[in-house]
Amino acid sequence: MKHYSLFGSLCRILCVSCCFLVGMNMVIAQNPAEEEIGTDEGSPTNPPVRDPAAHARALNLLGIDGLLLIPESSNDRVMAFDPNTGDLVDPDFIPSDTTNLSTPINAILGIDPNTILVSDQLEDVVLSYDMDGNFLGVFAPSGGPNTSILDNIRGIAISPDNTLLVTVGSGTNADAIAEFDGAGNYLGNLVANGAGGLDSPFDVLLRGNDYLVGGITSDAIYRYGLDGTFLDIFSPINGFPEQVAEAGNGNVLTGNFSGTEEGVVEYTSTGTLVGIYDPSSLGGYRGAYELPNGNILTTNGSGVHEIDRSGNLVETKISGVSARFIENLAPAIVCENIQVQVGIGEPVIVVGNPGCLFDLYNTQCSDDPNDWILLAEDIEIPDSGIITVPSIVGQPDSCYVVTPADSVEPLNAPVKTVPTLGRFALIVFVLLLLMAGMLTMRRKRKA
Repeated sequence: MKHYSLFGSLCRILCVSCCFLVGMNMVIAQNPAEEEIGTDEGSPTNPPVRDPAAHARALNLLGIDGLLLIPESSNDRVMAFDPNTGDLVDPDFIPSDTTNLSTPINAILGIDPNTILVSDQLEDVVLSYDMDGNFLGVFAPSGGPNTSILDNIRGIAISPDNTLLVTVGSGTNADAIAEFDGAGNYLGNLVANGAGGLDSPFDVLLRGNDYLVGGITSDAIYRYGLDGTFLDIFSPINGFPEQVAEAGNGNVLTGNFSGTEEGVVEYTSTGTLVGIYDPSSLGGYRGAYELPNGNILTTNGSGVHEIDRSGNLVETKISGVSARFIENLAPAIVCENIQVQVGIGEPVIVVGNPGCLFDLYNTQCSDDPNDWILLAEDIEIPDSGIITVPSIVGQPDSCYVVTPADSVEPLNAPVKTVPTLGRFALIVFVLLLLMAGMLTMRRKRKA
């Protein structure tokens, strides 16, 4: 960790954030020391008034194309943007909440998909909101702030095991990726303190088979296995890597706040430098997201901006706000036209729309969910539209239903197991043998 003198710390506490104009954009100047520990920019004098129509448009877009969520710490709120154009849709998707937010950094879809989780660097907690922007409470740690677990937190993510991962920058648990279950209970650290040389992590990105974590003090992006084991250094970087994101072609983008490589930095999927994009009118980069047109949406202390890969500023989407990380909320996939095929002793086959995430139950032919037996959960239908559920075979006199993941609302009428043709033929054969034997015995008796 970087250590600062008492004089320097007092200066940071007492100084008033400087502002200057670059072009038409108000830029909030913040040095790396302030960025590392977080600064409370104070409550807005005139909190923004929410536009219900804008929120309705955002919810509608969420169900069609998804949304980009970007917290901003000038007004302590979460904004929503169009994932196709990067245009602002609702500046108050989660409206200004100065009671619970101080420096919101990252807003993601929760483990409960009906919630949004927001990390706050100064509050040292991850907070939960519903889709209407209502505050639900502290999600993690479950008992409230506990700086022995979370202190100076930044980026967050959901693991393949449906647990919450949180970067920890300070305190007794510094330089780790903490892990929490679906109730916000602390499970320990997925990435151990300082593993591989990690110092002051700012974000964690889940890829197919690994995690990437940027260390702002150790000046590198690190690669870890899905079990948290250190694999290697993905790439060194001069400066201050904040959000780490994946582009459509598998390349990696990071918003590099400062240093000789300040800008949005792009790497190949294996860590080879592709380019650094740093328009002259911008600086202090935080978030990064690739738009469908190939341009990059980025954030800094002055707002949200679209830039191209030649280092030009294309458009400022919103100015005068201290914007943070950019998170894509994909539209929810509705499970439709589900069919279940099963025979006694045969695999269970489910047919439906790709992307549908479902649970499989043996209802024991009962309408009461309390009688049901959960056989498999969180199974995703692939692009082919058909899947054989692993390790499950049909049992005699059983009924099978598919439900949406974490629900007991059936998506299909119960399917009762029926004998397969092979078993049916065997039963018929046995019956014929019995009948033949009985006829033979009757003839012998008559004789």
